[in-house]
Amino acid sequence: MRQAMVQEQTLQLKMNQSLIQSIQLLQFTGVEIVEYIQEISKENPLIEEVNFDYEISSFKQGNSNDVSIGEMNQAELTMYEQLKSQLYAISVPDNLREAVHFGIDSLNEDGYLDIDVVSWAEQCHMTMDEADEALGLIQQLEPAGIGARTLQECIQLQLPDYGAFLEELLADHLDWVAEEDISQISDHFQLSEDEAAEVLKQIQACHPKPGQLLSAKKTEYIIPEAYIYEEGRRLENFLL
Repeated sequence: MRQAMVQEQTLQLKMNQSLIQSIQLLQFTGVEIVEYIQEISKENPLIEEVNFDYEISSFKQGNSNDVSIGEMNQAELTMYEQLKSQLYAISVPDNLREAVHFGIDSLNEDGYLDIDVVSWAEQCHMTMDEADEALGLIQQLEPAGIGARTLQECIQLQLPDYGAFLEELLADHLDWVAEEDISQISDHFQLSEDEAAEVLKQIQACHPKPGQLLSAKKTEYIIPEAYIYEEGRRLENFLL
């Protein structure tokens, strides 16, 4: 067999030193780039020395608590997602699971049930007893007060130990609560003034919009492009 020389054209990707160095620089932070430039300026006499009038070590210390990119992009659960994730901790009958999810999706942003129970039962093909049971399951979730239909019910869910006394106070004598009328509350319910004052204190500590406690708070981070510092009587700046 005769051997022959064949010319073949191929395309290969090769990185030169300049490209490798550029890729490395892209991975540096602003401070690391400054350190790198200062280091090579000492090794290469042809490079003019870079002089920054600030202490890099103190700059690092002052920014040691900066938030990482991973933390900035961390996804936050909505109120509805957080409530549904709690269902695994309570016993939800299989025949009510979809209805409970429907009820959670029917809450407004303050955590109140935004649908009539009769309509809820009709749309989920439940009896009224099943609808009440589904609502009771939602009202077991945290924070207390979730799933309430009125402000009075929201407070009652947060203060279950007061029972019928609190229900009557909020239903028939809400003006005494608003006016902080300790004397009237004390006389009507045969309580000492200290006990009446404690009841008012507990009511005032309740959160009127419990859903807000689960709302996703979006934090806006500001990444500076430059730092300005005082040098003597002059203001100097350092671009990142």
